[in-house]
Amino acid sequence: MAAVSKTESAAIRPRRRSRQDKSGKPALGPLAVTVYSILVFTLFLAAWQLATMYELVHPIILPGPTAVASAVVELVTSKSFSQHLWTTLFETVVGFVIGASVGYSLAVLDVTFDLARRALRPYIVFLQAMPKIALVPLIITWLGFGSPAKVLQAVILSFFPVFINSTVGLSVLDDVSLKLMRSLSATRWQILWYLRMPSSMPAFFVGLRTALTFALIGAVVSEMIAARRGLGLILVQFQAGFDIALMYAVIVVMVAVGLVLFLFIGWLDRRLIFWRKDRSFF
Repeated sequence: MAAVSKTESAAIRPRRRSRQDKSGKPALGPLAVTVYSILVFTLFLAAWQLATMYELVHPIILPGPTAVASAVVELVTSKSFSQHLWTTLFETVVGFVIGASVGYSLAVLDVTFDLARRALRPYIVFLQAMPKIALVPLIITWLGFGSPAKVLQAVILSFFPVFINSTVGLSVLDDVSLKLMRSLSATRWQILWYLRMPSSMPAFFVGLRTALTFALIGAVVSEMIAARRGLGLILVQFQAGFDIALMYAVIVVMVAVGLVLFLFIGWLDRRLIFWRKDRSFF
């Protein structure tokens, strides 16, 4: 066998492609993206602090970041904070899990059975068209001031994003894979289990991200109207006392809770959907 020349071996060996974005420009690495993000956030805090120091914005309207940070420390070290935090977290997570489970189950029925689709779609569209926040006083009248009313509101708000994204994911299939399954005489349930459900997972997790945010909104808004405990309740209490810094502190805590839950869903997405080409965290 003739020896392969260096030129031929270089032609055979695949070239390493540099990381590029969609426009063809070199893509930034994770470290560079992190540095830029920290820099933007630092500039934002500096501009905010300077605006309050030189009284460009009145502290009653916008306290400085140092005042908000002190209020956050005061809030999280208070005796009753943990009760309010865990109440909101419980209502959000339970409502989200129930809403997502019902949403995906109905999406499976919608895609699998034509009769179920025709029977359920009008009511689901009606529910989505309804201003669901307007149901909060009615739900509180039914279930009282406790957590069940907030959980139900979180269920209602988190249901539709999961349903609509799961319906799209279950419906859009690869033609080659579908023809292969049918050529192997696969039943409707085998196609559902081995093709439709795995193919729907990326769209399902997109719906989960949106639904989780909506569940937190539903729980907090319900607490702001009537509750015994919760972050929404203490936000209204601080507003009544005109304690603006503590109001911002509660909002910071809400953002932190939502961010942690959102990142957890992203982590699950990356761990469970290992076949996905797009490996971005968000």
